[in-house]
Amino acid sequence: MNHRKACLTAALLTAIMITAAPTVCGEESSQPEVSIIDITEDIMPEPAGEYLPTKIWTEEEDGFHLLKKTFVVDASVSPSELMEGDITRRGIFYQYLEMYKEELPGSTETKTVSQKETIATSSKDQNTIAAQAEQTISYEQDGFSGTLTLDTAGITTEESGRQSYSYTINDSREYTGLASNDPYLVPKEVNKNGATLSLQDIQWTPTGVKPDGSGLPASYTATASYSGKGWGSKVTGYTATLPYSGEVTREIPGKVQYTLVYEEIPPEPVEEKDTVSPLLVSGGIALAGAAGLAGWNLQALKRRKEVDFE
Repeated sequence: MNHRKACLTAALLTAIMITAAPTVCGEESSQPEVSIIDITEDIMPEPAGEYLPTKIWTEEEDGFHLLKKTFVVDASVSPSELMEGDITRRGIFYQYLEMYKEELPGSTETKTVSQKETIATSSKDQNTIAAQAEQTISYEQDGFSGTLTLDTAGITTEESGRQSYSYTINDSREYTGLASNDPYLVPKEVNKNGATLSLQDIQWTPTGVKPDGSGLPASYTATASYSGKGWGSKVTGYTATLPYSGEVTREIPGKVQYTLVYEEIPPEPVEEKDTVSPLLVSGGIALAGAAGLAGWNLQALKRRKEVDFE
């Protein structure tokens, strides 16, 4: 009996080992180690053309995912330049649905500016120049406009030209104690303030009487007149620089905000097919083989029993 139990136990163990073997082999060959990376986790849609969205977000409506993108652009930008084709984000496909438009208010920019103007004048007196100048001027530049006011205290002048001229210099010299009224005793030229003057006339005046009883003058006094030319230059005009300053403003037109809405594209349904797992097939074959082996062992034991009884 012990011998028969041992044979039966060996047959069952053989069947279990055969049944388990295909399963182990199947797991080792059909299930290699795999690392899964979701590459769509942080991928954002590409911006539309040269314009960047100010906000991107998703919403859910009636079970559908909506992707929304907001742009703030100039009024001259066509909304067609902001639209995109199909978009994929986090594994969900979207297509264009609709667009919303909102006109944003404009603003006013103010700044203080200074500007200088020049005028020609014959005077360098600030008050005289201020009376000749415009008290206010208009400003138009880079979209800014306004009125600037003259700062009279800041007026400056510089010469704009000079002109040379000549003038007559006259002088009179007196020479006393001359022995006679001879013109050679009087200098023909004299100098005055750097200018050379020429002798023009002499007036003689006798002084005293000689003691010899001749009745002739003891001496003479000569009053000589001289004349010459002097040269100089004078300013013919001035250029006055006039400082103006004031506040100017510029109107900044409002922009337009577009919100583009994209809706989810539902995935196409996948057809289900009846398939038989290779693992189940190999397991069934193993079980059939184990059952056949067990039956063969039982037949062998039966024949051995009949022999023992004989």
